[in-house]
Amino acid sequence: MKNKHLAGVAAITLILLLSMGCKLGSVYVEVTTNTNKDAAIRTAESFKERKMDSQVFQGADKLYHVTIGPYMSSRNAEGIKKQKIAEGIIPATARVINNTTAEGWQQVYPITGTIPKPPGRGGPQPPTSPPKTTVRKDVEDDVKNNMKDDFKVYPPDKK
Repeated sequence: MKNKHLAGVAAITLILLLSMGCKLGSVYVEVTTNTNKDAAIRTAESFKERKMDSQVFQGADKLYHVTIGPYMSSRNAEGIKKQKIAEGIIPATARVINNTTAEGWQQVYPITGTIPKPPGRGGPQPPTSPPKTTVRKDVEDDVKNNMKDDFKVYPPDKK
């Protein structure tokens, strides 16, 4: 009974970590390299469109390494690599990378720590109508008619 409880706790912990964006594993499949950062990012985005986690790392060799992953183990990454090669999604020259840090790579895409914009939204939109300018007049009329509110009427702005 105790083992079932611990397994349940471990599963819940794993689900919580994954839902918070934590990535488990440090094994990647290097799909291709490129000397052009923009071209490498476009390649990574094409994998994201196929619902695959993809990143671009810049190596000490000044190349941009396009990867998919991360995966929990080399064995898992090898299996994914073989499957994607068989499906024609990645080239046969793809290789498994066990530790990008040991390779001296720095992640350049996606930039970690930023919040992506929701699709179809360009941020706050300007108001569709001009701000109301008659509020002061409405308040002054209320004061003249002995209507009291919870606010104070300040003298008109001097222009």
